[in-house]
Amino acid sequence: MGNLPSQLAKGKDVTGHIRAPALDNQGNDSVDMPSTQYRVLNERWKMTNALIEGTGAMRTEAEKFLPAEPAESKDAYDIRLARSVLFAAYKKTCTTSTGRPFSRPITFEGYSAKLLDLNKNIDLQGNSIDVFARHVFFDGLAHGHAFVFVDHTARPVDAPTLEDERVNDLRPFWRKIRASDIIGWQSESRGGKEYPIQVRIREEEAVPDGDYGEKVRHRVRVLKLGGFELFEQNDKGAWARIDDGQFLKADGTVLDKIPLVPFYSTLPTALYVTTPTLLDLAYMNVLHWQSQSDQENIVHVARVPILFGSGFYDGDTIQIGSSRWIKGPSDSKLAYVEHSGAAIQAGRDALTDLENRMRIMGAEILVRDPARVTATQKVIDSDEATSELQDMVTRYQDFLQQCYTITAEWLGEDEASVGTATIYKDFGLSAASFQEATTLLQSRLAKQITQETYLQEIKRRGLLGDDVDVEIEVQLTEAEGPDEDDENDDDYGKD
Repeated sequence: MGNLPSQLAKGKDVTGHIRAPALDNQGNDSVDMPSTQYRVLNERWKMTNALIEGTGAMRTEAEKFLPAEPAESKDAYDIRLARSVLFAAYKKTCTTSTGRPFSRPITFEGYSAKLLDLNKNIDLQGNSIDVFARHVFFDGLAHGHAFVFVDHTARPVDAPTLEDERVNDLRPFWRKIRASDIIGWQSESRGGKEYPIQVRIREEEAVPDGDYGEKVRHRVRVLKLGGFELFEQNDKGAWARIDDGQFLKADGTVLDKIPLVPFYSTLPTALYVTTPTLLDLAYMNVLHWQSQSDQENIVHVARVPILFGSGFYDGDTIQIGSSRWIKGPSDSKLAYVEHSGAAIQAGRDALTDLENRMRIMGAEILVRDPARVTATQKVIDSDEATSELQDMVTRYQDFLQQCYTITAEWLGEDEASVGTATIYKDFGLSAASFQEATTLLQSRLAKQITQETYLQEIKRRGLLGDDVDVEIEVQLTEAEGPDEDDENDDDYGKD
């Protein structure tokens, strides 16, 4: 067999774009059996994925993130759920944080011409390395880690000529793999470090069904040392192997590793196990989702006054309308009972406070912390300090280096063909600036400064982007301006 992907007819990759069915526990020998670690991590990813996907995904999860109230009817809950709209703080923080290091192109020094040529279309989907790398970084930040599968177009067993490679576009390419699509893995320890020896990847592919329709095929790709197997689930739910092959390099020898490289946005606790850096922000965003739902519900109730009457006799008919008058006994009373509005204002204030806290929490990864300075840096400059986001960029540079090293192996080039990739990281906040921002937040919560002054001051300190319009932000806050799903919004993590 040749390299992957196989010679199977190519459908449309829809992995991550549809709601995949729950992975069934059919026993330890079922290829779709999720690992114990995956099950634990997936509970977090359900939350981070829904927060990234937006209002529609949060509504789909329903009571998982928006519990029903005691004695609340299903109809009442469905109405309340339909009025709930997500304030996309988690996604915006991940998008803004990703934008900082990728505000400038990645620079490459010492790379071979062949490797640099691949950068123009690194994933065979038309994405340059800068666009592709930005998406992978976003996924890693949002979910704790992400992967690149350094793949190769299908290659015949017989070693092709250079002309064959040119005509058939035989070349390595990169695939972005979400952490939530790695459903299981096995490893072995070598020299005190864990190395994967088997990895299972969930895939979905839309294939034609009839003249105009299509159906989704659920697959699991099993990566092993030197090769792969591909399994597909049939219409009856059974799994069968439909393809397999070896990882053949340009010289015809087998790649003796699994060409899957993880990017950890935070230090892993085990192989492929992390806790997202912004996990607490995700929980706070869910709290805002719940509080916003309560707020919309109470506003709706307050807008509909309740008619109260007394002193009327049983059987009296009362007609209510703008062109009618009502006659009753002399001691009768009829009036509308309306909400005072105090609870509405309290709810609005609570939402604004949550939004301000989320802004500060999201900015914490930009704060330079002297404790993160390496021994080498201390020798060079004792005043140097790095932020969490800058540390992520350093890890990402190492990650890219690993990806290019495997790519070079596919091409038959040695390690000397892999130079140095540098990502912009001259950004961050000083600890003093962040402390000032925290003090401003406390002043805002105590109503000692206005929301407009607060936003202007944290923007001046770099916690808000230059493109943020403070006046518009104030208007949106006053109108409880949560974010609906927007097709024009950034789609990091969705493709």
